[in-house]
Amino acid sequence: MFSHRAVVYMSFFCFFNSIPTSTTDSTNAEKSATGPASNTPIIPKRSGSSRVSGIKKKVCLVNAKRAPFDAFPIAVKKLEESNCTQKNKYMYKNIVYNHIIEHLGSIKLCNLTEDDCQRFINEYAGWSKTFASKVRMVLRRILTKAEKQELIKTNVAKDIVLPTAYENKHRPITDDERRMILETIPKHYAGTMVLTMLCCGLRPIEIRRMKWDWIDFENAILTVGKSKTEAGTGRKIPIPPVLLDALKEHKAKGLNNEYVFVKYEKHTRMDDNAFYQSWKNFVKEMDLANGAHLYRNQVKNSIIAPDFEPY
Repeated sequence: MFSHRAVVYMSFFCFFNSIPTSTTDSTNAEKSATGPASNTPIIPKRSGSSRVSGIKKKVCLVNAKRAPFDAFPIAVKKLEESNCTQKNKYMYKNIVYNHIIEHLGSIKLCNLTEDDCQRFINEYAGWSKTFASKVRMVLRRILTKAEKQELIKTNVAKDIVLPTAYENKHRPITDDERRMILETIPKHYAGTMVLTMLCCGLRPIEIRRMKWDWIDFENAILTVGKSKTEAGTGRKIPIPPVLLDALKEHKAKGLNNEYVFVKYEKHTRMDDNAFYQSWKNFVKEMDLANGAHLYRNQVKNSIIAPDFEPY
């Protein structure tokens, strides 16, 4: 028979072999200031050393010592060799390591109950509904595989319900946000990229694909995309003088002869991860310049809204 620890290792290892090759795009949603709503399922907390400590403090639900899942490096290597996109691989590893293992890893698989799972998912009240749903999906898949391997009798996460979470909705930026953006642009390496999004309304995917031949410097016109008909052209956007000067200065750096915005160090075509890394770094600088401060490399007293994201 398997030991309790071996059972847990096998269950998590088997989960990675059943990961789908594609998932919907997501962003790592920030926790909002609102707490659990009244309709969030209330489960009594475990007593003694198993008491819930909370996700924000990054401590285990059971005790402070994290279980050493030795099988995970092999499983992650198999995941990296799969056909998943880099963004999906990052998302799965983030959810498994920083959420599920971090908070449920010390509970033996045979002792895990539905109440444990519900308490865990309740901690995501106020988070993005999309991200909370993905955490629940990953947890369910892990336990479904364990059930098929007859390591547990039933999937205890099958009937857990999501707490109240906010829906991602697009909104225009406020006057204060616009002011802070314009103040940060001259000081940051991604300033020209952010200014282009601000002045021309480009989406992140259009920023990543933007090429120098899209820009007509003589007539100050930016042509985005392709026409749906042979007679037409792409979307033509006038470039304001302040952006035109910034683009000329950016081109003079000679970072890349084809793409306008590239990775910070390698100067190759920007991918999704590189874009959001640059964006998050820009927002961090904007936050620090307006009253926030760093503590152990984490921004404290942030004044930036959780839904301040490009789309």
